[in-house]
Amino acid sequence: MSTPAHENTTGTAYDLQAQRYAHFADHHYTHHPLHRALIPTLAELALPDHPVADLGCGPGHVAAHLHTLGLAVLGLDLSANLLTHARRTHPGPTFVRASMARLPLAPRTLGAILAHYSLIHTPPEQVQDTFTEWARALAPNAPALICFQTQEPGQASQPFDHDLAPAHRHSTPHLLKAAGAAGLTETARLELAPSQDTRRGWVQTHLLLQRSP
Repeated sequence: MSTPAHENTTGTAYDLQAQRYAHFADHHYTHHPLHRALIPTLAELALPDHPVADLGCGPGHVAAHLHTLGLAVLGLDLSANLLTHARRTHPGPTFVRASMARLPLAPRTLGAILAHYSLIHTPPEQVQDTFTEWARALAPNAPALICFQTQEPGQASQPFDHDLAPAHRHSTPHLLKAAGAAGLTETARLELAPSQDTRRGWVQTHLLLQRSP
């Protein structure tokens, strides 16, 4: 199966800016506690004796945080250069080059999924298929946490001027509809006020889902 064009574009873009992005991502995560507020919650809800997948793990900083919380973590990303950085900097998790839409995992393998500002690179029309793939890989009742820049209520998901690669501000109702069709239901939501996005002034949503039994 050929790799979708948007994935090739995304992987190449992050490869070219890997060092700069790694510095930005780690600094942002460290200095903005609200952006990591639900990570410990995800760790507590993750099913025991199952690995947790950080999809679009980038330089590995969030996967490393999950690892410190006692989880077996698998970090997946499209950028070979970011994965090299992740392996060198964070020796705990396992890092693999793979797509979040085609997980190299058997059904019901994962105890949790995290997509920390990575689903933004998935076009809206491909979100439901991506969620269906997540539901396939998740064990029953396992959680999934998605963090994303949010489109205004009543508007469809739209592209925005991401610094590195094509990206979309997703509509929360659109994501919930796609999640429901895939067998994932909402259990909690954290919305960060526009003041937390100092550059653009957008609401940012952290959406906690659960796979059906």
